[in-house]
Amino acid sequence: MMLVPNNNAARCIVLLLVVSQQVPSCDGFMLPTSHKPTKLSLFQHQKSGMAMKMPIINTQEGWSSTNLATTTLFGWFGSGSDTRQDAVLGTFDIKGKDSSPVAFDSLADYIENKWAQLFVNGNIKLTTPVVLESLSSPAMDEDVEMAKGVRLLFKKIDTGYRSKEEEDKEKTSNNDNRRRIKEEDGPSQGGVEILVERLKGSGQLRVRARRCEIDEDTMIKEMSEETIVHELKLAIDVWKKDSA
Repeated sequence: MMLVPNNNAARCIVLLLVVSQQVPSCDGFMLPTSHKPTKLSLFQHQKSGMAMKMPIINTQEGWSSTNLATTTLFGWFGSGSDTRQDAVLGTFDIKGKDSSPVAFDSLADYIENKWAQLFVNGNIKLTTPVVLESLSSPAMDEDVEMAKGVRLLFKKIDTGYRSKEEEDKEKTSNNDNRRRIKEEDGPSQGGVEILVERLKGSGQLRVRARRCEIDEDTMIKEMSEETIVHELKLAIDVWKKDSA
């Protein structure tokens, strides 16, 4: 053991020697510095959960064989401008075919009287059943010369659920009032509108599927919509072959 002179200066020298031998010299050691916050990179923020990217609205790809336009579904994530009401689900440009008024009438008749009937008679099953409504004079865009179409309107499915308020009304009302309460419309069930169009100038035929009868309380029937658009694509292919 080394004897150290009994004075303050000598004690300080020994203390410094001991501390210097115990301080690590590796790269990861950091002496205390000021407590100024360190600016994290975007990657660090994301890993720490301090920054979150909002989900991006997905789009559904169409069928290139019939030029089905990309489908965008709106109104998700509480968007301020909810345009679900007229969201176009699919657009089919029918190229390389006879685009005369006769061909237009033929396609419109096929869609209304053959294809659309399959949903009503149950040959094509949907998650939500529909009723058929003809559109003899639908609203037309500026680039459209002629248009005909149909609407597949979703039926209201009675789940048997009644709110407490509805139950109280039924208990205190007479038979006529019970019937009236049961038949109240409530939110619109929505539907899909199919338009067969002949464009101005080129005379090209086009078929579009878009949502209809939508309000702010309507529950979107995505599975049924997808089935309708898929079956519409197949129907157009069949019509093209039959009219070749």
